[in-house]
Parts: sequence; structure tokens; C-alpha cells
Amino acid sequence: GKALLDDADAATQRTTLGLEIGTDVQAYDADLSAIAGLTSAADKGIQFTGSGTAATFDLTSAGKALLDDADAATQRTTLGVDTYVLTTMLDDISTASSCFVVAPKDGTIKKIYSVINDTIAGNNAEITINVNGGTNITNKLIIDQSNSEEGVVDSVTPGNNNTVYSGQYIKLTTNGGSTGTVRAIFTIEITLT
Repeated sequence: GKALLDDADAATQRTTLGLEIGTDVQAYDADLSAIAGLTSAADKGIQFTGSGTAATFDLTSAGKALLDDADAATQRTTLGVDTYVLTTMLDDISTASSCFVVAPKDGTIKKIYSVINDTIAGNNAEITINVNGGTNITNKLIIDQSNSEEGVVDSVTPGNNNTVYSGQYIKLTTNGGSTGTVRAIFTIEITLT
């Protein structure tokens, strides 16, 4: 007790008590005061509405699910927007030819679908896929002639060589092994990276 009484001033007394402002205790702060003036409740967030003013807002479970994500890629997955699709077309899969489509974003090709507008004959149509003129993606897309008719969907999941970067092209090439003039529309599913 006497140690406090013989202190020369209030600042020294605070030091003796271990209450030095800015070292042992928080100095007054308008932002902290604004937060202290709020009423806490479940599922509420805090936001500053101006200098030294704050308010609460509703924080839904969807909002919390997004806020706890570690990075933008995880947030896209939470939102269900981690995939985009590209579409291209071959006018005749029975004639050896190619079509191209450019990727607007970096990603990994996850699946390629085809749908045809008529029946092919003779042999299957084999579609090879590559990115930017590189090594072909393993696993060709096979359009099965024995099950071909308008509206039939075939698909393939690429094995490797399926990374694409923004501005690169994806090339689909038919071997022209089937007969019949048949158009194929291709949908390429790409997961963002």
C-alpha cells in the first residue's frame, strides 16, 4: 500500500499497480468502444460502418461456410462454381478433321461429352484430344457405331496430359473411321485451378 502512496504522480502509480496504459491495459480506442456498444447474438457478424462506428449483420450458415475457406479455390468449390464448360463442334465425324476451342481460364479437363445428330456406320468414331498441340490426352472419346443415333451421348474421363492454361487451345480430332455424315457437338468440363 505505501508503495502507491509515495509515488510522485498518477503515471507512476499506474506503473506500480501494473496498469500502465498502452503496456498493461488497452488505451481508449473509438473502434473498440464502437464494438463494445454492440449487443452480441448468435449468427451475427461485426462490420465497421464508418470511422469509430460499428454494427452487426446476419451471418448465415452459407456465409460462415464461405468465410472459413482457406483460399479462393476452396471458396469456388463451396459456391459450386469451380467448373466451367466449353463447347465445340465437328460438322462430320466420318471425315478425318479437327475442331478447336480456347480455354479462358487455367484448369484440368475432367470430362468430355459428345452428342451426335444421326447414326454412324462401319466403325466407331475415335476422337483424340490434345492441349495446345502437345501430347494427346490418354483415353480417346469413342462414339460407338453400334449404339449411335440422334441424341446419344458418349463421354470420356481423361487420364493425363489434361492440364490447360488460359489462352491455350483444346483440339479434338476425329479419325474419320465411320461412315455417314454426322455432326457431333462436344462439351468439355474443366475444373478451375
